[in-house]
Amino acid sequence: MNGTVRKILIIRLSSLGDVLLTTPIIGYLSDRYSSPEIHYLVKSQFADAIKFHPALNKLIIFDKNDVVQLKKEIAFEKYDFIIDLQNNLRTRRLTRGIQTKIFRFKKRHLKKFLLVHLKINFLKSKNSITELYAETIGAAKDIINYPARIYLPEGKLSPKIQRRIGLCPGAQHFTKRWPEKNFSRLSTLLLNAGFSVSFLGGKSDIPIIRELTGRIRGTIDASTENNFIELCRNMIECEVVVTNDSGLMHTAAALGIPVLAIFGSTVREFGFFPFNIRSEIIENNKLTCRPCSHIGRKSCPKKHFNCMEELSADLVFYRFENFYNSL
Repeated sequence: MNGTVRKILIIRLSSLGDVLLTTPIIGYLSDRYSSPEIHYLVKSQFADAIKFHPALNKLIIFDKNDVVQLKKEIAFEKYDFIIDLQNNLRTRRLTRGIQTKIFRFKKRHLKKFLLVHLKINFLKSKNSITELYAETIGAAKDIINYPARIYLPEGKLSPKIQRRIGLCPGAQHFTKRWPEKNFSRLSTLLLNAGFSVSFLGGKSDIPIIRELTGRIRGTIDASTENNFIELCRNMIECEVVVTNDSGLMHTAAALGIPVLAIFGSTVREFGFFPFNIRSEIIENNKLTCRPCSHIGRKSCPKKHFNCMEELSADLVFYRFENFYNSL
């Protein structure tokens, strides 16, 4: 990756956390090549996560119904190189035949399989996904200087509210969700300790958030109908965010908010932990059945769900107090 570079394409179609963890790559490339023209290919539902990044010149929205035209557009741009951080059949088809250098993210399918199914751990280095993305372009040593970042459109932002704590009870998969009863108990402990509590989430989280805020007086419903910018504006009021292993964990980190993350069926070794921000992960390391998945499952295969059930709200509150007082 030497010489003059005029135009670059980054490909990461999904999901929210993965897209946010590519933002240090954008910053690095902008500095490395003296502000080249950087384009980014992404699915529409995740576009707002990077839409306002100052180093991006063009956002290309992926449309599965118009792949032929999209491939023509990629070829027409004549990129100096393409960085495919998705590296699946879809992105390989999109870039097949393109006459330029393509760097592809090396996935660790075998190592993840061995850890999940045989509990053989070849992922002990615990590198973040961002560092692994950076290895794709030979920038692993430099990327630590580039935090993940979310840029919001111009407009007045609410100031951070002292002792406001954000709670994010949602996650796409059941085994990544700390039980609702525990978020309920934790919010009560926080309120009794003089904190204010804001429940944050998107459309799929609205039922649980409304149930919690309706039952626990004094808590704030800060959920949105999948309006990412509004969610970020609500989140930046918080001093700390307590969250499951989810896209909102990476959102908080990319907004520069310290994160206390609760891990159930997943583990740090997969690389999806808060990058370059004050954070702490709470997990049950006593279980031999963890991890049971690298992305989450719809139910506990052992039927006990002890990875989450044994992490009590009182334990999490104790860890939160120590974490908050260390900031």
